[in-house]
Amino acid sequence: MELCDNCVKQATKLKRGSPHPDLETVGDVRIFGSINGYREQDYQCVVCQTKFSFSTNRNDFAWTIWRS
Repeated sequence: MELCDNCVKQATKLKRGSPHPDLETVGDVRIFGSINGYREQDYQCVVCQTKFSFSTNRNDFAWTIWRS
């Protein structure tokens, strides 16, 4: 299935960008490190089924599309 318009826009969001309205959380938040750590959360679009990971790690892209 192709990405919906909202997911196309989501893939280009900056670090502080929030998930679009059709993205739902999948699983638990993963926390890495302690004081200066970061977190990751997975999301899936209810419209086009695209999956994303969101990371607060400054060395990662904020929003990453899952490729199968």
